[in-house]
Amino acid sequence: MPHHRLEVKKNYLYTKSMIFSYSKKKLSHQVLIIIIQKKKVRFAVNRNLFRRIIKEFFRLNMDALYNFDFVVLTNLSDNTTRRSLWDALKSFLVQFKFLC
Repeated sequence: MPHHRLEVKKNYLYTKSMIFSYSKKKLSHQVLIIIIQKKKVRFAVNRNLFRRIIKEFFRLNMDALYNFDFVVLTNLSDNTTRRSLWDALKSFLVQFKFLC
């Protein structure tokens, strides 16, 4: 299981494969924006899979993340596995809970 180191600058969390920007929720609903670079993940099937995994992660952890809006900028590649993506998201959640 890979270990992802996080750095904190203002309202940003950085991992090896993603940048998370967050702010207090301003609307009545939560906003989640996921940016996956076509240059890095060439196949639409993989981009959509990564997007679905990230959305599912945020849906499952809504109780901890409910009061915030997020922008997720990924630095994933075609050879990124589902497990490594899920582990990176879990390490983000641990650090985010620690900060907030």
